[in-house]
Amino acid sequence: MSLKPWIGGPALAGLLLFPLFVGCSEGGCGDESEGMSGQSGPVTSGGSSSRGGSGGEVGVPRGAAEPRKAADESSKKASEGKPPERPAAPDLLSSALEPVDAATFKPKVIKRPEALVSLYFPGCSDCDLVAPVLKTLSGDLKGKVDFYRMDTSVPENLALLPRGFTVRAYPSFLLYREGSVVSWKQGLPFESREAAGESPAETTEEYQGRLSQWFKDSLARGTLAGSP
Repeated sequence: MSLKPWIGGPALAGLLLFPLFVGCSEGGCGDESEGMSGQSGPVTSGGSSSRGGSGGEVGVPRGAAEPRKAADESSKKASEGKPPERPAAPDLLSSALEPVDAATFKPKVIKRPEALVSLYFPGCSDCDLVAPVLKTLSGDLKGKVDFYRMDTSVPENLALLPRGFTVRAYPSFLLYREGSVVSWKQGLPFESREAAGESPAETTEEYQGRLSQWFKDSLARGTLAGSP
């Protein structure tokens, strides 16, 4: 019996397929989805898979590398006992009133007939709460009372406070008349009904409305709830 058909058939096919099997064993020949999990496929510099396009991390959708990096940094700070950084909250009082400092205090406050100076500290939630009230009043009482804000986190500004005056709450308010402090108020004049345990509860707008009326009445009397 001749061996030529046997050699030319299955044996020849085996010889032709042998390099393919060798290539699969070396390159992985896994399922195409494995490239998304980082189990196969070459990785270029920068951490990107040659299958997944450019940018990002292996197994991470494009554009997701930065959020993961930020999360890893927050986790690292937490493990080191450091609180994660938070974005700064908007300072509403800063945008509501004109500022005064050591350079502008005398011409804007001391030399004006009447001025209300709001003492605040960046990040003060009650300062943000009263900000729209004071902004509206500054327009309603324009020409009668000037409204300003002063950042007490600046050491030079503390020297502008009346002698013996110590800020004990934020915001605090100083009422100046003809260059002298005639009255002051530490903190907001009253709590919301909900905070005071009263009912019915009021909305933020309703509470701000009561604050507005209190300032109007106090400025009309020429005195706040307190004296220097």
